[in-house]
Amino acid sequence: VYDQLAPQFKKKLFDSRVLAILDEITTPFINYLLKISPHPHVLEIGPGPGVAQKIFERRGIASTAIDISQKMIEIAQTAAYLTRYIHGDFLTYPFPSSDQFDGIFAGACIYLFPKQDALRVFAKAKSLLSPSGMLYLSTPLFEQPWEGLTLRITERSKHRYFKHEWTLEEITQAVHSQGFSIHLSQEYVDVNQRKGVNLY
Repeated sequence: VYDQLAPQFKKKLFDSRVLAILDEITTPFINYLLKISPHPHVLEIGPGPGVAQKIFERRGIASTAIDISQKMIEIAQTAAYLTRYIHGDFLTYPFPSSDQFDGIFAGACIYLFPKQDALRVFAKAKSLLSPSGMLYLSTPLFEQPWEGLTLRITERSKHRYFKHEWTLEEITQAVHSQGFSIHLSQEYVDVNQRKGVNLY
């Protein structure tokens, strides 16, 4: 699906609202990383068109990004060419033991996993982080938990994709269950008037 949607995501590279939102979101994350390491290394799960990588590179932070969509990676490479890109599935990719990250950035991708797989994502992220490292994640919020196939309608096409609809209590409990503590929780309403949360 995301190989087909990649050209539409490319527009975000030139959207000033997207850049402003990502700047705001990444600031607490970057500030924390620079406190724990003079040369932090970040992993992003599902980088999309590479907007966050662009910000990390601008701040002098080394970044690695993994995505299952080769088309998305090709777009991201045009935005942030210093980033190391991995074409693969985060859950199955065999990261070498030398890979340890000060931060893992998972913006707006956790809701695309079934809940049990999301718990595995959190557990694997924990294993890849340095002892004082930080996981950032964001997800839309809903009144009741639900998961299954849904229809995504864009200007040019319709696609079925899987999603899990998280409540705030459910995502908080899931993160805690994998050994994380929450340093900062920010609820928001996006440009489409959808509620969500940023967790650091």
